Amino acid sequence: MSTAEVLHFFSNSRIDKVTSFRALCNGLKALSIAGAVKALREHRKGRMCICDVGCGKGGDLGKWMPHRPKQFIGVDGSEQCITEARARYKNLVANGRGIMEAFFYVSDICNTDFVIPSQDEGVDVVCSNFFLQFAAIRSAVLLHVLQECHRVLPPGGIFVCLIPDGDRIWSLLQGAGDSNKFGHFNLIKCGGVSYEPAASALGMAYRFSLGGEDCSEYVLFPSLLQDYLLNIGFTGALMHDAFSLPAQDYFLNYKEELGVIEGILQGVNVSHTDWLTLGLFRVVMCRKSGSPARTEDASGMCTSAQLKEDC
Repeated sequence: MSTAEVLHFFSNSRIDKVTSFRALCNGLKALSIAGAVKALREHRKGRMCICDVGCGKGGDLGKWMPHRPKQFIGVDGSEQCITEARARYKNLVANGRGIMEAFFYVSDICNTDFVIPSQDEGVDVVCSNFFLQFAAIRSAVLLHVLQECHRVLPPGGIFVCLIPDGDRIWSLLQGAGDSNKFGHFNLIKCGGVSYEPAASALGMAYRFSLGGEDCSEYVLFPSLLQDYLLNIGFTGALMHDAFSLPAQDYFLNYKEELGVIEGILQGVNVSHTDWLTLGLFRVVMCRKSGSPARTEDASGMCTSAQLKEDC
């Protein structure tokens, strides 16, 4: 199956057929979380405190819990999402999985007045999966969000995010013919799509029709995000291709254990080579500059079986 055929499949699939793609996204988020935990514990031991910027309905709560964090702070601009996130957490507690404190806040993240709320414990890891592209529509907003993430972290703290790879998508669009040049976006949002090349120095905007309603979203260039992070005061900004990770990269072990890719290949009959050609997502991870403090070790590490669970 060619790349074009893969794109055509997702562009014309019913919702139930796209379930495997949603599972892939959940798996990739689990990978980014596992990578952040591993990076933090190289320098700092103990029960960590997490802040999820753009936490949505709290879908990543269950991905954090196997790592035994001490505290979770979820922030989102939608009151409805935060209400559902609180309900999700209460359900986890009721089922004996709520092993961490959790606080949830409604805040307009895409605004230069945004402030990350923090508890007395502070924050060790800031995570922002599938959110930063929304803040990137205005460079001032993106810069402010990243500065807030930097502010709340201690020296040695970790920032990690998972975003659509605008660099890769733009490259694919440049080389595609007129018949399928919008198909890459249909992989994520089905419907008629148009895009604005070079809409901003940070990435590109695209518009699509969903249920008869005109919508617009944004794709961020990871290479420029890396520059922002380094200029703010983060160090070691690493960009991991979530589809074709280097063999020596520790993310690869998590990918193989999770079996996420293999499960999707079986579900949609796409070869491993075809998936490697897509490379539509990037995990970006970095550490706040400075000498981190060391604390006592904590018990309990995640297992591959636990990582497979989707909250």
